[in-house]
Order: sequence, then structure tokens, then C-alpha cells
Amino acid sequence: VVSEGTTKIGKYQYWGLNEVTSIELPISIKMIEYGAFEGCDMLVDVYYHGSFVEWLKIEFDDYKSNPLDYAQNFYILDKNGKWVEPTEIIIPENTTEIKNSQFSKINKIVSIEIPSSVTYIGYYAFSCCEQLEKVYYHGTIEEWLTINFDGWMSNPMEIAKHFYLLDENNEWYEPTELVIPDEVALLDNYKFMNFSSLRSVIIPATVTEIRFEPFYGCENLEYVYYKGSLEQWSNITFTDWSSTPTRKAKHFYVLDENNEWIKPEQIIVKDGTTEIKPYTYMTINSVKTVEIPSSVVTIGIDAFYECVNLESVYYHGTFEDWLKINFVSASSNPLYYMAEHLYVLNENNEWVEPTSAVIEEGITEIKDNQFRNFKTLKNYIMRAKQIKK
Repeated sequence: VVSEGTTKIGKYQYWGLNEVTSIELPISIKMIEYGAFEGCDMLVDVYYHGSFVEWLKIEFDDYKSNPLDYAQNFYILDKNGKWVEPTEIIIPENTTEIKNSQFSKINKIVSIEIPSSVTYIGYYAFSCCEQLEKVYYHGTIEEWLTINFDGWMSNPMEIAKHFYLLDENNEWYEPTELVIPDEVALLDNYKFMNFSSLRSVIIPATVTEIRFEPFYGCENLEYVYYKGSLEQWSNITFTDWSSTPTRKAKHFYVLDENNEWIKPEQIIVKDGTTEIKPYTYMTINSVKTVEIPSSVVTIGIDAFYECVNLESVYYHGTFEDWLKINFVSASSNPLYYMAEHLYVLNENNEWVEPTSAVIEEGITEIKDNQFRNFKTLKNYIMRAKQIKK
């Protein structure tokens, strides 16, 4: 039993007390430092003489400073002064921060309500809350986007499967459509993870960067609508393969010149482009043709990954130019999947499918995936000792 009036439990203070099975913490506790309960392997019950409002005020150095990392049960006092295991968390209005490890391993929690005033959620804030099912957010999607999650285990949706917002009638609903507000430039890590009800998302043309796993676990996501052109889409920076929402969705739409939604069937890479960014056209399975200018020298990893309906590739250059392209991965090459036709320009500036390749003098290397799926290629000519790799 920690004495009433105690404000801090220091580093390793109860380290190795492996016979302790329960602990009572007074409402006066404000700080618990690193490793305070490390090695208390028999700890089962934590009793806190306060409410969740007071618990929110405690500073934990990290999850190892929280006794709940070891205990199985957490009790607080109800209005009648009786010990109860809470099943819901209601974060008080005007709270701006949920601290590190604050609710770690409170494993009877089923639901949590978060006010729109929250702007920061610390690491491990909800780690191992294994029974958490529902998150109720008193704000808009625009406000949710402003929350700074300090790692994926700070987001309660890492565990929960249902996310609720308030509608115009002040009633809770699970969003099936997500409209990201105009002017948003960044979709940050894990923002919409496990939004299980989500079927469609509308992304504004203002977005310039999409980071790691913003749509992780959105297993019912089917439609992605991008309020811009395919050329604008190609300017977005994707952190990795998990960043692109087209990896989850089956249908991808952009706006045409008449401001109508269309499924793009043709990719025309802008002349003067030197790099096609990683993951740019990943799983856009409506695309049938792609035109690539001779200015392109690098095609990033998985740029055309699973573009399974791609039929024809038109390259505005010669074989010599093609040999200069750096394909970072096998699926950087648009010919990797289903495309059966590669066209290059001949001396008359006409599209032809090459049947032979002449490796020009001075070429010493044929790079990975350079001639992958050149199905019309019957022969090639190179000089003896010309190719070293």
C-alpha cells in the first residue's frame, strides 16, 4: 500500500518484489518512473484511489513504469466508494493529451470516448487493451487528422474494430464514407487503421504525402476517389507499399477534364519526367496502356505492382534509351505482369513492336528486368566481350 500523500514512485523502487500480488495507489500519485514495478511478476491487482480523471494526470516514464504492465486487474472507486473494474473510459472534455502508457493493459475496457480537444496520444497509451472494441470520437474527421499519435500502439484503433462519429442529429454512427477535407496535405501514419465499416474514401488533390499504413485493417474498403488527375496522383510521395490506399480498394477513380469520375485506363507520363516514384500506380487495375517518355531514367520500387490489366506499353525512345532506365524492382517494369505489347518509336517516328535488339557500342551493363516480357523479341546483337554484367 503506497502511502497517501506520496506524489512520486522512483526508478526501480519496487523492483524484484516478486511476492507482491496487489498494490494500492493513492490519488496523490503524479509520477511513476522507469522500471518502478519491474520484476513484480506475481502482481495481479492494482487498486487506485481515484477516478479516470485523476489517473489521466499521472506521468509514466514508459510502459514498464505502469504497474498494469504486470497486473491482470485494475480497480477504481465508484460513486458509492466500492471497488469496480471499469469497462469504459470517458476522457474528460478539454483534455488535450493522453500520456504515455496511460491505459496500457486495462484489459476489461470495452469502449472509450475521446473528446475533440485531444491533440496528442502518447506511445503505448492503449497497448494490450485486448477487450477494446469501440472508439467514440466527439469530433470530425478533420479534427481526428490533427491528432499526433506517437506510434501505432498509441492509436486505440490498433485494437478496436469499430469507430464512431456524431452525425448532425448528435447520434453515433460508423462512417462508411470518408471525405478527407480539402487543403489536407499529409495523411499520417495509422490515421484510419481498422475503420472496419469504411467502404470508400475521397482524397483531395492537395495531398502530397501518404505515410505508413493509414488504412491498415480497412478490410471493407472498396472505392478510392481522387479529386485530381492521374498526373497529380503521380506527384504524391508514398512512404512504402502499405501507404497507397489502392492496395486495399478494388476501384480507383480520378476526375476527368469534365470534372466527372472515371476509372483511368491510360497512364501518360509527362514528358520531361525523370523518375516515376515508388508505388505510384500500384494495383490501379483499370489501366490498360501506359506511355513513358524517353526522359525517364528511374522507375521506383513496385511502381506498377499488380497492374494486372495492363496490355500495352508505349515508350518514346529507342532500345538504347530503354537500357538506361533503372528498374528498382521487378514490378517497377510495367511489362512485369500482363502487358503483352511493347512499342518503341522507329526512325520514322512510328510505333513498332521490336523483334530484335541491337546493344549499342558503349553499353557495358544490362540491368535487372530490362527485357522482362519482351514477347516479340526474337534475337539480339551484341559485340563480343561487350557486356560485363
